[in-house]
Amino acid sequence: MRVFLRSVLVYASVPRRVCTPSGGHAYGVKGVANARAGMGVRVGDRVATIAWNGYRHFELYFAISGSGAVLHTINPRLSPEQLGYVINHAEDKVVCVDLTFAKAIAAVLPKLPSVKAVVVLCDKASMPKFDAPNILCYEELIADEKASYAWPPLDERQACSLCYTSGTTGAPKGVLYSHRSTVLHAFSVCTTNSFALGQGDSLLPVVPMFHVNSWGIPYAACMAGCKLVFPGSAMDGKSIAELMAAEHVNMTAGVPTVWQMLLAHLEATNTKLPHLQRVLIGGSACAPSMMEEFERKHNVRVQHAWGMTEMSPTGVVNDKEYGPFLAPAAGEPTPDKLKQGREMYGVELAIFDDAGKMLPRDGKTPGNLRCRGPWTMHSYYKADKPSVDADGWFDTGDMATISIDGYLHITDRAKDLIKTGGEWISSIDLENVALRHPGIAQAAAIAVPNEKWGERPIVVAVKRPAAQVDKAAVLALYQASVPKWSVPDDVIFVKELPVRARVRPIERRQARAYTHKHARTHAHSRTHTHTHASTHVKRGWWLDSACTFEICSIRIGGVCGTYTRGCTEACKTNRLEAPGKSSRSSCGRTLPLGRSNEEVACETVRGSAGKLKRAGGVRESARARLCARAQVSGYCCERV
Repeated sequence: MRVFLRSVLVYASVPRRVCTPSGGHAYGVKGVANARAGMGVRVGDRVATIAWNGYRHFELYFAISGSGAVLHTINPRLSPEQLGYVINHAEDKVVCVDLTFAKAIAAVLPKLPSVKAVVVLCDKASMPKFDAPNILCYEELIADEKASYAWPPLDERQACSLCYTSGTTGAPKGVLYSHRSTVLHAFSVCTTNSFALGQGDSLLPVVPMFHVNSWGIPYAACMAGCKLVFPGSAMDGKSIAELMAAEHVNMTAGVPTVWQMLLAHLEATNTKLPHLQRVLIGGSACAPSMMEEFERKHNVRVQHAWGMTEMSPTGVVNDKEYGPFLAPAAGEPTPDKLKQGREMYGVELAIFDDAGKMLPRDGKTPGNLRCRGPWTMHSYYKADKPSVDADGWFDTGDMATISIDGYLHITDRAKDLIKTGGEWISSIDLENVALRHPGIAQAAAIAVPNEKWGERPIVVAVKRPAAQVDKAAVLALYQASVPKWSVPDDVIFVKELPVRARVRPIERRQARAYTHKHARTHAHSRTHTHTHASTHVKRGWWLDSACTFEICSIRIGGVCGTYTRGCTEACKTNRLEAPGKSSRSSCGRTLPLGRSNEEVACETVRGSAGKLKRAGGVRESARARLCARAQVSGYCCERV
C-alpha cells in the first residue's frame, strides 16, 4: 500500500504551516522512516508513541506504518503499572514520547526490557535530562536523514497499528489493525453519510491520536485531502475557540467533555464560531441540551458517532439533518437524532437475546449488540482463542435497540463500568484496590454524575470491626495502582452495604437522566462485594449527598427496595421517590418520559396497592404521579 499525503497541516504550538505548492506533505515523514531503519527497527517491530495531537505524532503515524513497522499508540493517562504492562506485552522496540510525558516513561524505563531507545519529540534546546542510555532527540534524529525514501511493498494484511483497550475488567487488551482494515475504514469514514470529508474541509481532531487512532481521522483526512489542524496539549475552551477562528475550522471531533468547556467559554465571552459547521461527538452520549445549544445558538450541526477499539473504531454515525430532533418517530421512545447513528458501509450490526436468537429491528426491542465486518477484529493481540462466534459476530457488551431504518440506540452497558471524559473505568478494579487496605471489609465503586466529565468514581466502603481507617489512607492506594483519571474523587464510609443473593445492574441510560438539576449529588451504583459469603452487594442502589450519604436503595425495573433514614425534603424535589419498607423518609430521582411538558403535567397514574404499574416505560410501585419540572419530563413515585 502506498499513501499519498495531500493534507495541509497546521499545529497550534508552532507558527508553521506544513504544505507545498504541489499539495504534498514534505516535512519529516521520509526522514523518520529512514531514521527508523537506522535504529534497527525491522518490519513488524512495534514502535510506541505517547504524544498529543501534533505534527510530529502525525509524521510518526505514516513513517512507522508505511515503512513496515507497527504503530503502537499509548494512552498517556495509564498508571505506571499499566503503562509498563502494555509496552512489555507489545514488546515495543522504540518509544516516542512528548515532553509532557517524558518523566512518566523515565520512571518505568528500567522495567521495559524490549525498549532499545526512547525518542523525545522535541528539538535539541528542549531536551530534558535523562539518566538513561539511548535517549534521542527527534529533530536531531531526522536532521541528517535523506529526504527520499523508497517505501517498501507491503502485504495489505500486514499489521499497521496496535491499540490497547482498558474498557474491560483486568489487564488492557491489544487490538492489531492491518493496512487493509485501516484503508477500508478510512474509505467508509470519508463517505457522505459518515464523516463526509472533502478537500475543502478544515478539520480539527480534538479526539486524541492515542484514542483508537483518533477515530481514523489522520488516515481519512489525508485520503480526502483535508486541511488538518492540531491542538497540541491546549484542550481548554478558550484555546480551542481561538484555534477554530484562526484556522477557519469548519469541522471538529471529540468527546462531550471538551465541548462542555468550549460552550462554557463561548457563553461567558459571548463569542461565536462563524466557520464551524459540524461537530462529531463520540466517546460517550451527547446530552440533548448540548445538541440544542450547538444547533440553535451557534448553527452547528451535531453528529453522534459510536464505535469500539475492536472496530477500528468507528461503526455508526448519525447523519440526521436539522429538524425537530426531539420528536421521536412513531411508536419509538427515542428520537433518531439522539441515537448513536446508522451503520457505516461495511459494518453489520444485529441484536440477539440471551439464547442467541436474532431480535427484530423495531426500535423498541433491546438485545445484546453484536457487530462484524472487514475492520472488526477477530481476536485480541496474542490471545489464544478468537473473540468472535462461528458466524463472525463480535459481542460488544452493550445492550441496544435498532430501528427499522437502521438507527442504533445504546440503552445499557452489559458490564459495570464507569465512564469519565470518554475513558472507561472498571468498578471492580477500583474495588480491588480499596480492599487492599487491611481495615476495609467491603467496597463498592459507583459513578457520580459530573457536569464536566460525565461521570466520576467514588468508593463506598465498610470498615472491619474496630478498624481505624481514614479517607486519605484509602485514596493513597490508588496513586500508583490506577491511571490518574481513575482515582476516585471521594471515599464514603457506611455501616453496611445492602446484599442479596442475585445481582441486577441498574441501567446507565436511567442514571444519566438524573443529571438535570442534581448532577453533583447523585450517584448510581456499579457495586461488587468481596466477602466469603455467597452474597453480593446489591446493584442498583443510590447514594445522595443531600441524604448525608446514607443509602437510598431502589431496584429500577422492579420493586422499590429499602433505604435508610436521614433523607431530607430536598431529596423529593423533581425526582423519583422510593416507597420504603421500614423508613419514615424518602429519596428521589427523575426519569425522563420523552414526552412534552404539556402532555405529562399533573397527570396521575393509579394502580392497585402492591402491584406494579408501567409509567413512561419504567415499572414502579403502586401509585405514580407524572410531573413536569423545568425542561425535563419525568415522574415521581409517591408513597402509598
